[in-house]
Formats: sequence, structure tokens, C-alpha cells
Amino acid sequence: MRFSRTPLLVRALFFFVIALPLATPVNFVVIQPGEGAPLFPKILQLTKGFEEKIETYKPDGQMYLLSIWVSNPDAKVLGAEIVQCWVRSDCAVIPRSAVYQKGTNTKA
Repeated sequence: MRFSRTPLLVRALFFFVIALPLATPVNFVVIQPGEGAPLFPKILQLTKGFEEKIETYKPDGQMYLLSIWVSNPDAKVLGAEIVQCWVRSDCAVIPRSAVYQKGTNTKA
């Protein structure tokens, strides 16, 4: 007869307290920075007005339009993703009800 060093009760407790919550979908939304799109010269162009003479200067640098990525209302966010987001400094986790109204889905 072989005896285990880890009793069955300890393994079951580990599964229900740690492993199961990490693999279960939770009711949270993940928010993190998206990509930055350069504004010059694609989006913003400096041109002269109608009859006015406006002195313009060539940009000496770049301006970026920052987007924010928010998980979809139908996305299943797992507990492991929440823990990973809490560890990172550029990620935020907030309750789904703070971002989306009840009954919101990606089709609406």
C-alpha cells in the first residue's frame, strides 16, 4: 500500500480555493492602453486658410492619439487574467456593471 505525502483533503482544498477560481469566468472588465496612432501627417495636416496668410512651421516632433482597449461585454474574463492584470501597472480591472449596462452585448 502506497501512502501519499499530500493528503487528499489538502489537494481538494487547493483545487477549490486556488485552481478553480483562476479558471472560472468573472464579472469584470479589463482596461489597458491600446496603440498610439501618429497624428502627423496622416490625420492632422497644417494648411493655410482661405485668404488668410497664416505662418506655419514644420512639426518638430510627433503627437500621438492614444486608444484605450476595453474587453467586450460578451468576453469571458478568467480569474487568471484578473490576477495577471492586477500584477501589471498598465492594466485596470473594474466591475462589468461600471462600464456596460445590464443586457449589453456585442450585437447591440
